[in-house]
Amino acid sequence: MNSEPNLVNDEDAEEVTNTKDKLARYRASCEKLDKMSSVKMDAIEDSDIPFSEDNPKIAYDDKDDDGDDDKSIQCSTSIETFQRDVAKSLPPSEIVRTLCLKNPEKLLHHCLPITCLQLLEGIVLVASEGPSVLIKMAYFEECAFERFQLFPNQCSISGMEFTLYPSLECGDNPVLWHKRRDKPYDHIYIGFCWAGSVGTVIRLTRTVKTGLKLLECDDGICENKLVNFDFIPVSAKWLEGGTILGLLSVLNYFVIYERIEDNAGNFTNLKELKRIRCSKSETLFSGKIYGESRNNIRIFAGTIFNGICVWDSNGDEAIIKHELKCHDGIIFSLEYFADRKLLLSTSDDRTVAAWQFTENVKGEEEVILLRRFYGHDARVWRALSIHGYLLSVGESSDVRVDILNDGKVHKSWKAHDGAPIFDCVYDQDVEILYTGGNDGSIRKWPKWWYRLKPRILSFDVIPFDDENDSDSRIQGSGRRLENKDYPKSVILLDINHVIVSMESGRIIGLTWEGKQFELLYDERCEGYSIIKISPDHKILAVAGNNGHFYTAQISFSQNESTKSSILHAKKIFMTKISWNIISMIWLDVSRLLIVCFNRIVALLLQDSENDERSDIQFIQTFDLNLRRPGIPAAVEIHGKHVVLGDELGSLHLLRYHKTNNPISTFEKAHKDGVTSLMFYDETLYTTGRDGVVKTFSVNINPENDIEAEFVPLTSLSLGFDWITGMYINMTQMLVCGFQKEDFIIHSYNEKRTLAKIPCSGGGNRKWDFKYGHGKQGSRNASFTFVKDKEIFYTYLPMEGYLNVMIKEGLHCRTINCAVQYNNNERYGIDYFTGGEDGTLKWFQWDASNQRISCIQNMENHLSSVRSVCIFNDVSNRTLVFSGGGRSQLCIYSLDFANDRMELIKEIILVKTACKQTEGDVRIMDIAVTEGKDDLWCFSACSDGYVRVLYYNAVKAKFKIVGQLKGNAHAVMKIQLLKTGSTFKNVFICGVTSNGYLIVWSWNQNDVISLQGSDKKSVAEKTPCFIRLLRRTAFLSMKVIESPKMLDTNVYSLVCGGDDCSVSLWNLEINRRSSDSIECIISEKWTRDHIQRGAVVGVDLNSDYVYSLSNDQIVGFWNWDGELQKKVCAGVSDCQGFVVDQSNGCVMCFGKGVSWVPIMIRDND
Repeated sequence: MNSEPNLVNDEDAEEVTNTKDKLARYRASCEKLDKMSSVKMDAIEDSDIPFSEDNPKIAYDDKDDDGDDDKSIQCSTSIETFQRDVAKSLPPSEIVRTLCLKNPEKLLHHCLPITCLQLLEGIVLVASEGPSVLIKMAYFEECAFERFQLFPNQCSISGMEFTLYPSLECGDNPVLWHKRRDKPYDHIYIGFCWAGSVGTVIRLTRTVKTGLKLLECDDGICENKLVNFDFIPVSAKWLEGGTILGLLSVLNYFVIYERIEDNAGNFTNLKELKRIRCSKSETLFSGKIYGESRNNIRIFAGTIFNGICVWDSNGDEAIIKHELKCHDGIIFSLEYFADRKLLLSTSDDRTVAAWQFTENVKGEEEVILLRRFYGHDARVWRALSIHGYLLSVGESSDVRVDILNDGKVHKSWKAHDGAPIFDCVYDQDVEILYTGGNDGSIRKWPKWWYRLKPRILSFDVIPFDDENDSDSRIQGSGRRLENKDYPKSVILLDINHVIVSMESGRIIGLTWEGKQFELLYDERCEGYSIIKISPDHKILAVAGNNGHFYTAQISFSQNESTKSSILHAKKIFMTKISWNIISMIWLDVSRLLIVCFNRIVALLLQDSENDERSDIQFIQTFDLNLRRPGIPAAVEIHGKHVVLGDELGSLHLLRYHKTNNPISTFEKAHKDGVTSLMFYDETLYTTGRDGVVKTFSVNINPENDIEAEFVPLTSLSLGFDWITGMYINMTQMLVCGFQKEDFIIHSYNEKRTLAKIPCSGGGNRKWDFKYGHGKQGSRNASFTFVKDKEIFYTYLPMEGYLNVMIKEGLHCRTINCAVQYNNNERYGIDYFTGGEDGTLKWFQWDASNQRISCIQNMENHLSSVRSVCIFNDVSNRTLVFSGGGRSQLCIYSLDFANDRMELIKEIILVKTACKQTEGDVRIMDIAVTEGKDDLWCFSACSDGYVRVLYYNAVKAKFKIVGQLKGNAHAVMKIQLLKTGSTFKNVFICGVTSNGYLIVWSWNQNDVISLQGSDKKSVAEKTPCFIRLLRRTAFLSMKVIESPKMLDTNVYSLVCGGDDCSVSLWNLEINRRSSDSIECIISEKWTRDHIQRGAVVGVDLNSDYVYSLSNDQIVGFWNWDGELQKKVCAGVSDCQGFVVDQSNGCVMCFGKGVSWVPIMIRDND
């Protein structure tokens, strides 16, 4: 009888070992070389594959064994092949409609909380999002996640477990899969996912030709088999090479299954082999299974009653080993690290516990509670032990890094902008942490361990003796021995070099490694000196006492023996100015402003043959009449104008050579002084000591350039005590400043705080920040400051703070409102959403690539956003109105060409609502209409009034001019019924929280009377019609002109409320006079047996009526009240929907968003 051939010989084993070593070295060097996005991970696993420097793809042998000519390796290909194919030939509307027909019962797309993460072999990242799994090659930033919906819409995956599956051709040695030429680099992962009591088994392959592929997915549709259990699993583990599946149930018993396949290797079912019950009957919330064989299993079971039960199984019975208690809440997660015999538990009590398994003198196993870790502000969901650190994430959005041995906190930061973090995984090969949150985003943290703790740079202290002792003096300094030299101010030459101005007048250079260079000395700078480096870091400007000024050239040389760089400085120009110098500002590499109380001296440094810029030309002296001397900021505009910011917060525009005084001034741009100015993309950015970033347009008359004005655009408060400046590298803009004892680095693009550096608070001229200079510093930064006569330095690897998003999310909390905007000139579909987190988001859904792209995030609201409306005004400008808590109404203008949304007006409709009391008035809904040359905005409020806002397009002024009185209950929804083509007669239809329908009349006479009234007067109108329609609150309403009636005064009204019913009414409105109307309302039908939750959204058109309830059911009715179809929205805590009839889908929102098809096929 022939034996099985040995697939591993000595030569193969050596090559396998070399391959592993290469892979390990490659992963470790990816981060260091910053090439993770360009190097293809698959290619490194074959020693015969050369790298190509010129081609981002990696070539290998032209011919495979199958004869195919393959020129490159793809990092991934589309799983949803159908979606990619149609995207090349169809417009967006046709793509969505075709997808609706392709997947009539499943979600078209969604952005939901990320509940689970798993990293497979350090290469493939798998995440669970609602009923779907997402997969991605972890190292390839250019590749998006592929999405596979495994479960029905209403399910949410609660856990998953993957393992590397042995191949039939390669036996039990998966490493040899890389050597097969018929299927090169073939990996097969087998996974088990479960949602509640339903589970499924899937197979994931990674090959050189097709990239990532789910074998259960065909033509974009998943055909995986679902298995129903009679229990709910809390943990799973693949055993015995992936043939056996072990499940831990919520009732603390262990179930062993055998995976059943057909002849083609497709999963068909799970066959239960044995059920092992633990004698301690507990209800579990979490668990962990450790072991490789069904006959040797250890179970860690976390109960809902604060305890942890540890028991073993030999395949026949359960043996309880330990019962652990220290928590005061439910055990949320358990993680066991076998190499250290360490168990980590997280709990509802906001703590993490570390348990050590040891042996006593008798050889018996004992468990010791090492330590409890505190510090989280909310529940802790997950904890990991990495390199002596304990890393934990939780509901407060914090990632905490504690030292495992002593329990001290090492680092903590907000990773998901306030959204709870449910899971995290760690790639130990390249030391990257991945986190998934409630906002639907997945983020990576390459430098998670790096703590921004300033280090002290040492320098030589030179004492000064008597004047007669020339050997111990520096060129005539009179400082004595007891007064040793110390630093006065610092600047950063680049990321690694610091230039220091000393009290004696010395100027020295320091490196972060501790090297020191004696650069310059001038006795006239003793006790007072200012140093500024040019933007190209080649010229140093130095100012001293009594107007003394000089420049020096900065250069580097190399020590031939040590190969280290040496810093040099040489004086090239010296002069004296008639006034004392307060500050200096470089405008560019050749222009320098010298600030002297109320005068500004502009100098031009011209290049000489050796690039010394020693030929200095006087440009102009500007005279400023300032109440407080000093110009802390300046910027040049197109080489002809310069903008100055003064200590009182005003902006001044000056013109070279034509006038010595400002040609335009904008008073009090900032309350407490301007700190920095930046001119970028034809926009002026200003920052101030008031913690606000503002933008201005500088409008200069092209025919007469001494006529100009500042036009304010946007204002953003970051909550800093003092913003020091803005910095830009490529397209990434940073805002820096001081908050209490910390230096804050904030991303202007990503709208989040990146880092906090502890420091003294930042005195004038005693700190500096540098971002992105030089080849090695293009993605890094450094910060230095002087405190207690010491020099502190901090290096910031910015790749660990910027561009951490690998999957974009949306709101941190529930989404309350949404509106869709169709722009035929844009490829995707634009949405504007407002949430409980107080933000207004603008994002785009690209149906062809099944991807959400966040365009802009606005944080102007003081409280939650309850309503959003979009409208084109008379000048064809697109405006967005958003309202919410504290009766705050924000109005934005949209620039689709540049993807920019700017705040143009912020109004508090009820002034008393600014107080944080229970009686705060909230804006519940907004409706806008246009007049001849103006706009009218109607805001439904929670105090029972509809407030009217008038906008004059000519004067660009907003004014509250009236209010419509209700019945003292909140007006939940309103809609304008406009008669005619002009703003002559308008009916405002509203529904209230106590079940009433109210109709108000608004006509041209109201407009005329309001325009001629006193500025302080506010008109009030009472309802023309009011009728009780239901005993419970209205939550949704939609009115259209009835398509079934010829009379244009008859409307169809559909409404829903918290009694779970949907109603259709006929509403006839006849105007009797300018102030009176007649309303006749009759009910057509009411349906309350389909939807089991409050109806939060309704819509209708000429064919169908739509409804959405917060139990996730979307109903589809005909006009006779017959249910045609219902689908599940897949979003928990639904708040509403946006029906897109042209595309045949509906976007549902709540705790996330989803798109579901609503079209009815002919055979339905």
